[in-house]
Amino acid sequence: MNHFHIYEAIGHGKYSTVYKGRKKKSIEYFAIKSVDKSHKSKILQEHADKQKSIAGLVPAIEKARLYRGKGGEIMRSAVSRFIECVSLSNISLPEKIKHSLLDTLNENMRHPNSQIQNVAVEAFKHFVLAYLVEEKPEDRDAEARVNAVKGLVSACETLCATKECSQLLPEEDIVSLYHMIMNEVMHSLLEALEDYSVDNRGDVGS
Repeated sequence: MNHFHIYEAIGHGKYSTVYKGRKKKSIEYFAIKSVDKSHKSKILQEHADKQKSIAGLVPAIEKARLYRGKGGEIMRSAVSRFIECVSLSNISLPEKIKHSLLDTLNENMRHPNSQIQNVAVEAFKHFVLAYLVEEKPEDRDAEARVNAVKGLVSACETLCATKECSQLLPEEDIVSLYHMIMNEVMHSLLEALEDYSVDNRGDVGS
């Protein structure tokens, strides 16, 4: 709590009290939970149990084969959204569960239903940031960023130039593809124009 100004209590639980707090040197306010030391081990165990149950939810759904039937597509979207929420919460997960969730997202991104694909892609973005990327993007070398831009451009060219594209995809998916390129890919490329790298020679660009 050294980084916060603590104000009045705004709530009480069985083993804890919630205070209104403000981060020092900022105007950001937070709800800060203070746990009684005598109950700390019990609270930590409860959190560990909850994390374990959360981590096992998706494997349990797949084991029960709930992707089948009319509700299967709805369940796939819900599972991807659940993985996104888990990633945003940065819940600690065993490596085995991480691989399992990654396989689930990959499967959903390959699903023929475009809505399921979109939800899975959004979840995958947060999953990567939470569990697969250790270093900050700005810490990667310039060559890696250059190759990423080249790869992005190449992927767009391939998707748009393939003659079979119109035969494989419905018209609405083709329109969605072009909208994605215009709205998201172009935004990324424009941001890349502001990307420069500095080494012992000075500003070398990227």
